[in-house]
Amino acid sequence: MNTLYIIFVFAALFYSLYNAIIYQKRRNKDNKTAKKAINTLMYHRELTEKECALLDDLQTQKKYKKTHKRLDNKVYLLKGKFDRHGIKTRHNTIWHNLIGGLEVTLDDRGFDYLKEYNTAEVIKTDKLPVVISLNESFSLLNYIITEKQIEKGEVGKIAGSDVELIHNRKQTSHEVQAVEKAWKGTIGAFLMIPALFFMALTALWDVYSIYGAIPGGLLFVVAFYFLWRKPKLSKPDDVRTLKGVVTYSATVDASQNVQQVKPFMGTTELKFENRYWLPFMLADGKDDDDTLVEVDVTKDGRLMRFGTYLSLETEEKKYPSLPWYRHVIMTVTAIMALIISLLSVQELTNNIRPSAEYYLAILKQLYLYAPAIFMVLNLILIIIHAPLAYKSYHYNKQRNMNIQKYYENLIPLTE
Repeated sequence: MNTLYIIFVFAALFYSLYNAIIYQKRRNKDNKTAKKAINTLMYHRELTEKECALLDDLQTQKKYKKTHKRLDNKVYLLKGKFDRHGIKTRHNTIWHNLIGGLEVTLDDRGFDYLKEYNTAEVIKTDKLPVVISLNESFSLLNYIITEKQIEKGEVGKIAGSDVELIHNRKQTSHEVQAVEKAWKGTIGAFLMIPALFFMALTALWDVYSIYGAIPGGLLFVVAFYFLWRKPKLSKPDDVRTLKGVVTYSATVDASQNVQQVKPFMGTTELKFENRYWLPFMLADGKDDDDTLVEVDVTKDGRLMRFGTYLSLETEEKKYPSLPWYRHVIMTVTAIMALIISLLSVQELTNNIRPSAEYYLAILKQLYLYAPAIFMVLNLILIIIHAPLAYKSYHYNKQRNMNIQKYYENLIPLTE
């Protein structure tokens, strides 16, 4: 066992060392290409006063403080292929984005506009050059303006596009339920994990029992309260109605197979959790690519309604959702606690018998047998939540099928 452990540790160390060497080679190569690329930057124009104000405002935000402090008002053109590599750290991955061999700061939303050969407008900062526009399609400044307009709900044309913000409203109660209801009660399910851990200490008796009985019992009560109380939903969020032509961005792999399709209304990505919406969104605008569509989105771009038919409110009214994730989490937690109790308490495991009489005898002396009490408690939790998880899962599966059939009658999916 010790030999296997040592082999595993050395294998992990060698693998980490190998990755570090490869990463350092790439960084050395980056430094060489950057020296060449920085000399190829072509002066293009000066920033306008409005652009300076927007970039300075962006630089005050916490996540941009270290990368967006510009040196001057000059805008340069950078051309070349895009490359990306990184190294994994303990909690994150450090990525390096390069255009034409020069490392740059590129907003995450700019990745949807990359091509095989790119032309970017960049400004110099005290760290890395920042891409402010890419391939005449992506504009960091337009994104900033759009975010502010949608945040404030200012009616009018969206910057850099033909999209208009035409109306503001609040989420309906059905829309809030459609977004949140399935997850309600999961706080209680997650609280049950530490509750069962403390109660397991109690079941082990010895010196640890006092440290588990009180916090375990209190957490168990609190967890059950959050698990079974009536779902308490968030306050309705602001919803913006946008009108314009929807565009789509597709991500393909090396074999040119489509991996992901993202819909956009101007610069705003239309985010939706219900992935079955996408075929209907594509089919709804198939006859005319220039058809104007109205969409309702929250301030962070989550779709509440698309066009005339796709609507979370309609779905929730016709086919109500259930808060079912809590039962799945609770079932898994109880099963894990039961397995751990069987493995941890050898006395309990060794005395298991295949006869019903043995367990009837245990039931008569549960007040003396704490590990058995803990085992029975987990069995009860499994008996309660496993059927509910199974039933809710199939209800949700059937619900999705019913919703898709409902949409198919309204928006036929043709090849």
